[in-house]
Amino acid sequence: MLLSGDEFANTQWGNNNAYCQDNQVSWLDWSLLQKNKGLYDYVRRLIAFRKAHPVLRENSFDLSQNGTGYPELSFHSLIPWDSPENRPGLTFAYLYAEDHKKYKTDSDAFIYVAVNAHWEEHRFTLPDLPEGYQWRLAFEAYGVDSDPDKAKIYHDQTGINLGPRTTAVLIGSTISRI
Repeated sequence: MLLSGDEFANTQWGNNNAYCQDNQVSWLDWSLLQKNKGLYDYVRRLIAFRKAHPVLRENSFDLSQNGTGYPELSFHSLIPWDSPENRPGLTFAYLYAEDHKKYKTDSDAFIYVAVNAHWEEHRFTLPDLPEGYQWRLAFEAYGVDSDPDKAKIYHDQTGINLGPRTTAVLIGSTISRI
C-alpha cells in the first residue's frame, strides 16, 4: 500500500496520526521528488507492471490448472512446488500464471516473486517454464534499479540467489510484454 508521498520518500517523522494535523508533519515536501527521482521512477514502473498484468489485480484465483497448465496462483519455498503452507519461514515465493485467453493479453505470462526476509543469502530454485519461455528479471529490491522496460534475460534459468532481506520479481514469457 502506498500513501501520498511514499513514491518520493516523503516522511511524517514517525507520526502515524498526521491525518489530523495541518502543519509540516502532514504537508508534502515536493522538493523530495527531484531528490528521490530514482525511487519515484521505480514506483512508477512497478505500477505500470501491475497494470500490464491483469492477474496481479485479481481478487480470487483458480487454484487448479488454467490454460497455461499451471495453477493461477501457487506458493513455493526455496524449492518449486514445495508449499511453505503451515510452516513459518523467512524465505518463500509465489507464482502467478497469467492465461492470455482469460485475461485477453498477447501471450501467457508467469510472474515469480521470491522473498528472502532472512539476514543471510539464499538460493531459490526457479519453477520450470513451458518450452520456448525464459525467465527475465523484472525487479530486484536489493540495491538494483532494474528497468522492466528492458527486462534482461536471466542467465541462470534454474535459480536465483537473493541477498539478505531481498525481493525479486521475475517474469517468464516468450516476449517481453512488461
